[in-house]
Amino acid sequence: SHMMTINDLYDDLWLEIFEFLYINEIFHSFWNINSNVNRLITDHRQKLHAFMISEESQDYFNLTILPNIHSDQLILLKLKYCYKNQINLYEFKNLQSLTLFNIDSTRLKSLFMQKQSIKLKYLCFNVLIVDNKDKSKILKSLLKMTTLKTCQFNFIAGKIGLTGKNIISSSILSNIENLITESDFVTTSLFKLIPHLPKLHYLNIHLQCDDRYKSDITLNSLLNLKILKLYLSHVSFNHLKLLFKSVCSNLQILMLNGWITNDLQYLSSENWINIFKLLKNLQKFKINLTYHTWRRLTTEDNKIVSKCGDLISL
Repeated sequence: SHMMTINDLYDDLWLEIFEFLYINEIFHSFWNINSNVNRLITDHRQKLHAFMISEESQDYFNLTILPNIHSDQLILLKLKYCYKNQINLYEFKNLQSLTLFNIDSTRLKSLFMQKQSIKLKYLCFNVLIVDNKDKSKILKSLLKMTTLKTCQFNFIAGKIGLTGKNIISSSILSNIENLITESDFVTTSLFKLIPHLPKLHYLNIHLQCDDRYKSDITLNSLLNLKILKLYLSHVSFNHLKLLFKSVCSNLQILMLNGWITNDLQYLSSENWINIFKLLKNLQKFKINLTYHTWRRLTTEDNKIVSKCGDLISL
C-alpha cells in the first residue's frame, strides 16, 4: 500500500469539504494547492458562501477571491459593516441569502432604491434609522421583493409608526412567508401592514401601543399564519383581541411575552376564554406577561385578579 496524499483525494470528497466552509476559508486553506482544487473551487456548479466581518476580509474578497471565481457562484453573503471598498451586490446574480450586520443607513437605502432587483429568498439586517419615512420606504421595498420568503430586521432606534392612509399601495401583495422583527412595531402600523402579507406563515414581532399613530383599522385574515410570537409593551387588550379576532383564524402555535400596564382586561379570565374560543386550531400556547400597576388595586380589581388566578390554576 502507498501513502495517500492530498492529490489522491476524489473530487466528491473535496466538494463535501467545501460545503462546510465559507469561501474566505476555502481560499485561505486550499487555493493554489493544485490546479484540480482550483478548478473545483471555480466550477460554475460550485455554490459559494461568503462571510466578511472586517475591512481586511472585504479587501481579501475584492482583491483575491472575486477575480478568480464566477460572480454567479455566490448564493449566500454575510457582511458586517460596509467599508470604503464597497461590494456591488448586484454583481451576484444568483445571490439568495443576504445578511447585513450594522450596515450604514445610507448604504441600505441605496440598496433598495436601485432599479435593478436582487432575487433574494432570505434577507436579514440591522441598521440605525430614526426617520419613520425612511423606515416606511424600506418596508415598502421589502414587500415588493417578489422572491423574498424570509425577512428579519431591526431598525435599532425608535418604534415603527406608519403614517398616512396610502403609505403602502393597496396593490402590493408580498410573498413573504416568515417575518421577524426586533424593532418595536406600533400596533396600528402592524394592522396597516397585514393586508399586504397574504402568504405569511410565521410572525415574530415586538408590539407597542402609541396614540400618536391612530388610524382606521381594516384587516384581512391571515389564513396561512400558523405560528405567532409576540413581545408586548403597553399594548391594549382591545388591540390584542382585534388581532386575534381578525387575522388568526388558523393559528396553531401562540407565544406571548412582555409586560402590560394598568389594563385590567388582561386579568379577566372571561376575556382569555373568549380569545381561546376564537383560536379553534390552536395546538400549543405559552403566555408569560408581567403586569405593572401604578395605582393601588381596588376590591373589584382584586376580584378580577382572583378569577384570573383560578383560570391559570385549572
